[in-house]
Amino acid sequence: RRHPDRLVGFARVDPHQGPAALAELRRAVLDLGLRGLLLHPWEELFAANDPSVEPLLGFAQERRLLVQIAGGYPLLSHAVQIADVAGRFPEVSILATHGGQINISGRGLYDAGQMLRGRPNVYLQTSGVYREDWLEDTARELGAARVVFGELDLLPHLPTLPARGVGSDAVGRTAALLGDLHVDVVPSGWRLVPRPGMDEQDDPGRAAEALLALT
Repeated sequence: RRHPDRLVGFARVDPHQGPAALAELRRAVLDLGLRGLLLHPWEELFAANDPSVEPLLGFAQERRLLVQIAGGYPLLSHAVQIADVAGRFPEVSILATHGGQINISGRGLYDAGQMLRGRPNVYLQTSGVYREDWLEDTARELGAARVVFGELDLLPHLPTLPARGVGSDAVGRTAALLGDLHVDVVPSGWRLVPRPGMDEQDDPGRAAEALLALT
């Protein structure tokens, strides 16, 4: 409440609870001052476009809440399902985590792209998205404002950008989070070493490049 321009609190509710879910969302917004709704179809086992979410999204539309949907889960929150519910509530801004498709390749990649092109109220949240080319292409085509950096639980997330050199791939990004375990690169690949090597020490610079790639 002291920094409403910088921090947005999200209320997470379970649509299976029906009127009780809507009552809890109203309490979170009207009494606690939260300004977002988090829906997690995988953990609560409901489809993102199920009729049970409509009262919640109706309230979100009325109160101009930001809605975040944990996306990409087969049969529950695939990009096609998120696009469907976004089309029914065009005034609700929706963040689709994982870009709407956990394994961002093949048909899933196509569906996620169609979701973003066809639903201007849907924004791509980058948690779990490893496709450097797709993130950059999306930002170029639809504008950087449609791409939102996200985090995976307590671990910060950055897209992997292997074309930018050693340490910018998935292994390098993960190695940077190992704490007291240190790594460097030899011709055969990554190895554990007793003290930080040059490749590990350069990681902050590569992380900065990864952030700048989508701005």
